[in-house]
Amino acid sequence: MLRKLYKWALLSICVVLAGCSNDNFTIEGVITDIGEHPIKASYVNEAGVQKVEVPTEGGRFLIEGTSTNYTMVQLFNFRNELITKVIMKNGDDLKLKGTLNHKYLIEMKGSEVNEDWNNFRRENHNFYSDENIESVNTKIEEYVAENGNKIASLALILFDYNNLDNSTKAHELLNSLDEKAIPASLIKAYSDIKALTKATKDDSRIYHSLQFYNQNDSLTSFMPLRGKMSLLYFADKDDDRKPIIATLDTLFYNYKNTPKGKSQLQIADIMLDNDTMSWKRTLRGEDTDWQHFWAVGGIMNPTVNEMLVTRTPYFIMLDSVGHTIYRGESIDSIMAIADARLIKMSEKEKAKARDKKEKEKEKKRKEKQRILNEKNRFNNKTAKLKTR
Repeated sequence: MLRKLYKWALLSICVVLAGCSNDNFTIEGVITDIGEHPIKASYVNEAGVQKVEVPTEGGRFLIEGTSTNYTMVQLFNFRNELITKVIMKNGDDLKLKGTLNHKYLIEMKGSEVNEDWNNFRRENHNFYSDENIESVNTKIEEYVAENGNKIASLALILFDYNNLDNSTKAHELLNSLDEKAIPASLIKAYSDIKALTKATKDDSRIYHSLQFYNQNDSLTSFMPLRGKMSLLYFADKDDDRKPIIATLDTLFYNYKNTPKGKSQLQIADIMLDNDTMSWKRTLRGEDTDWQHFWAVGGIMNPTVNEMLVTRTPYFIMLDSVGHTIYRGESIDSIMAIADARLIKMSEKEKAKARDKKEKEKEKKRKEKQRILNEKNRFNNKTAKLKTR
């Protein structure tokens, strides 16, 4: 007990000292139902993506980071499930308290922008918890109309407003904000909206290598030069993925290989959602064969920001050099481009590819069943031995 008190006393001293520094920011909190498990944080600063993991003592924790300008910091539990999002910059000292089971009711003090943003979430926690997107959007629109001078309004538009079917309205909300409510660092992901609307097939930028995290939580590179064409699908958990995945699956098997077996089309599914565990569960249920990545920081991720992606679902098609052939939201346009530029597999080849995939799925199913049967036999033998 004394040891724990001593450790927490040292932690408290660190908080006081850190709070006096303009070279960092601190987040001091208590998550009462997290036990002794660590808390993780990720954010983007001038040096790139930063990932932090800190221990807890009775749910208490201290996170220290650095960012000259405002940045969004995401907090995760030990299962990589999102706890909350906050906005920090050097000199900020934020205190929070709450539980994992009621993350939209977490209390925050010490930062006006976070208090404003968090109070909104607390007042509308039922809509957030029920994932009532339409109601959340309506409440955000009402809040922004009355609080156009607050940075919290910008945070709500960028990180909480679902603009899948409301991109025009989202732009209107952004344009309605006072200039002082738009810190350059937070609006950076949206700073090229006008350029984005002008970005066409003639986009002159070349993307040689794109870095994201894979399903093993390792930073890896996607290389457009490895295929004749590459399709990047930027997604979010709130998107209606099923029809998109079905279309991409058809596209992938139509144009995966040339008759000589060379790679024609690469597909990269890039998730912008905060919750990695939810993302991995989604992938397990889809059974697709292309590459899957996670962009830490969502639209604030440096690579995503560089590519001017501000909404989902969004598609970018690149040629083998890395030139942009298409960018936008139309999957029909992607299919048309593929038809014009790639060699389509014959019906016989497609049937063969489908059969191969089905055989692989059946093989996996049988292997899972075999392991389950062996486990059951072992448990039965163990139970019989115990009864003797």
